[in-house]
Amino acid sequence: MAKKHLEIERRWLLRGLPDLVILLAIGVERAERTTVYVVSDPDLELRIRQQSSNGEITYPVVTKVGSGLMRQESPKLFANADIFNHYYITLDKPYLVKNHWIIPLETGRKLEINRFTQPKFYGLILAEMEFESEEAANSFGDNDFPEWLKPLIIKEVTDDTRYNGKNLAVHGRPKPE
Repeated sequence: MAKKHLEIERRWLLRGLPDLVILLAIGVERAERTTVYVVSDPDLELRIRQQSSNGEITYPVVTKVGSGLMRQESPKLFANADIFNHYYITLDKPYLVKNHWIIPLETGRKLEINRFTQPKFYGLILAEMEFESEEAANSFGDNDFPEWLKPLIIKEVTDDTRYNGKNLAVHGRPKPE
């Protein structure tokens, strides 16, 4: 029997992007991502992504089950441009387009920031961080963020399913509270 892989991830809504000078000084990785949601059942997502980074284009395919802090995730498989385009163009499935930055932190963790680039998502920026355990995720507090990020955080949205990528693609940007 295959071992189940858990994705343990927290998510925050941001009011803007960090200063570019800070990102360049830290040595950030940047990618362009288009993610197509092939299956968008309430408890299951199957997605295929076109990711362009450092001149290389890849097409990872992932399934995720559940919502919130911990979700079951399949190991990444890889598709090709023809399969991606079949769902993206031919079948016109829900999708997201975003700029994606991976920022190494002094703690050894990686903070990922996504700026959604479709007009209907103008200004939507989310940060996310993966953890090795539920305990590590729950013990991560506001004081653990780098000082340059703290003023940008509006609120945590880990348990708000409206900010899940699949739900953003299918239902659009959440209305302000």
